[in-house]
Amino acid sequence: MGESAPGAGQVVTNKQQPTDGLSQREREVLILIGSGKSSREIAGHLGIAFKTVVVHRHNLHAKLKVHKAVHGEFPKSHSWANS
Repeated sequence: MGESAPGAGQVVTNKQQPTDGLSQREREVLILIGSGKSSREIAGHLGIAFKTVVVHRHNLHAKLKVHKAVHGEFPKSHSWANS
């Protein structure tokens, strides 16, 4: 049996979000960064090593293509940093 087309009221979108390729932990770290937490605070909150947070931040910079951050933080103006 074939797939049916969307009915009335259904929204179909293939638009990818910048956060689609992130792991659950990277998303958690990103949310905490967006709330203004430092790497040390994030490590304590999540119960992980400080160096692990540093690695997650590095990976987030690469995956989200953030090349310059103010004082080591992600720009808070982006919707994905505040979700």
